[in-house]
Amino acid sequence: MGFRPLVYELALKSKLFGEVRNDGFGVEIILACTQKECENFIENLKNHLPPLARIDKLIITQISISNYENFSITPSLKNTKSTPMLSDFALCKECKKEFFDEKNPRFLYPFITCTHCGPRFSIIKSLPYDRAHTSMQELLMCEFCKSEYEDPKNRRFHAQPISCPKCKINVFLKNSKGEILAKDQEAFMQSSKFLKEGKILAIKGMGGFHLMCDAFNEEALKTLRLRKNRPKKPFALMCKDLQSAKELAFIDEKEESLLSGVLAPIVILKAKKAFSLIAPDVDKIGIMLAYTPLHLLLFEYFKGSLVATSANLSGESIIKDEFNLCQKLDKVFDFYLDYDREIINASDDSIAQVVNGKTM
Repeated sequence: MGFRPLVYELALKSKLFGEVRNDGFGVEIILACTQKECENFIENLKNHLPPLARIDKLIITQISISNYENFSITPSLKNTKSTPMLSDFALCKECKKEFFDEKNPRFLYPFITCTHCGPRFSIIKSLPYDRAHTSMQELLMCEFCKSEYEDPKNRRFHAQPISCPKCKINVFLKNSKGEILAKDQEAFMQSSKFLKEGKILAIKGMGGFHLMCDAFNEEALKTLRLRKNRPKKPFALMCKDLQSAKELAFIDEKEESLLSGVLAPIVILKAKKAFSLIAPDVDKIGIMLAYTPLHLLLFEYFKGSLVATSANLSGESIIKDEFNLCQKLDKVFDFYLDYDREIINASDDSIAQVVNGKTM
């Protein structure tokens, strides 16, 4: 449940009338209530914050208001003020469970999401954060998604990136010339086949493209280093899950928490053995877990771990679009996996390390 849906639910339970909306600065709540009711409501709100929500500042003002006959979530106000930008978030436990549930409508759907997870920063064009201000604007919701989006008691109530196989985001596997080789599920199957054969793929993640190859295919690793002109700098690995990561590195509780957290960073870990082609001359290895449903679907077909390094030219930011990928790196990758939701704001993977019990 998101912040506004929580406010809505708490207001109904408290039998309070009014409204809640985004205003470009944050969230504005109007309550027709006594001072005591207001204090109780705020206390209740603080004690039930959604996983991704926080209250940085709280301003309470007494105003004269119209007579309200109910409580509602109203359209957002466009405001010149700014609000802290939300990050993109790793797939939540609830969505992950649904992703692997054969009876769920979004079974193995590579863009399953809810208000607890998924893209935010990477898809937003302007504030406030509503679907009309994101790259989801052109994708129409089917009736099923719309019913969830409009249901205040649903986890996807006002989940802006919501979609499903009926109103899906399309996935394409293409060669370096931009020619389509496969679509949707077939694209993942064929991508896995190419990776097993030692090919280098550019794969569009949440904030940009990664260059990926089989982490334990020596020829693929040598080729990637040669093509990217990266003779020694360590590569990061992407593992399917924590169990796979523990086969490669020593991981304590704090590191495990980082790997599995909502930001899903690359975590620098003590390697269990030397990985001379992945991280030359060091006893550490950078690992991240598959943090999007798209990556999880790829790992349904590819058994192993993958090198995942930013698709970019030296000194430049990660590439977020097909045009620049093919213009700048067509000699680096063999094929690329793309989808038709635009990345508005590129973002690279964050890096974390635990040193003397402290996260750096």
